[in-house]
Amino acid sequence: MREDQTAELAEKLGKLRRNELQMTAEQKIQFRDELRAFKFKIKNLASEILHNFCLDGLFVLKTDAAGKDSVIRRTQMIISEEQRKGTFRTLGDILLKTGSPDAFLDAAIPLRYRIWYEAYAPYWLSRCQYSSDRQTYYNPIIEMWWNSEAGIWESGNGRSWRIAFPPTPELIQQRHREELAAYEVWEKSGRIQRSDSVHSSQPCHAGGEEAANV
Repeated sequence: MREDQTAELAEKLGKLRRNELQMTAEQKIQFRDELRAFKFKIKNLASEILHNFCLDGLFVLKTDAAGKDSVIRRTQMIISEEQRKGTFRTLGDILLKTGSPDAFLDAAIPLRYRIWYEAYAPYWLSRCQYSSDRQTYYNPIIEMWWNSEAGIWESGNGRSWRIAFPPTPELIQQRHREELAAYEVWEKSGRIQRSDSVHSSQPCHAGGEEAANV
């Protein structure tokens, strides 16, 4: 997710709020079309930021068109469900009410988790390959081996490592429960901190040479 986009969104929200506070009722009617067009620009930018927020870190193999399609299809199903529930309308209301991109993304974390764990995790797990020789898992998406003791992925020579989704359904579910619990605690605290783990964690921070983001 690009920080310059969130900065641009914050600037536009501030400008909208200042205009609405300073304009008279007559001016709001006079410049109704301009205000509507400006809000539309904000909506488009917020949608792009939300898209990146939810899909960053979802890497698939470049040659795996079918796998990519399956992730996209499951993601679209989740988005359709959330649309029917009014999730995106609620997110839009939060954005305009608070004027804060952070508050907007805070509220989008449950959606983000749904996409990660319901749309992407099945694909990730399908690419984890168990090696009887090494007695551990290899994932070609990141081209690394699982270190069960450290809970990280390592390169074959052990010189580099990466935090990413674990290689089994049980460990994936455990991570999901832990992140939901952390989010609930974090949400109740009322803090907005972009460096917090609920923002910074991803299924995979970088793919291998043969992988690309969805």
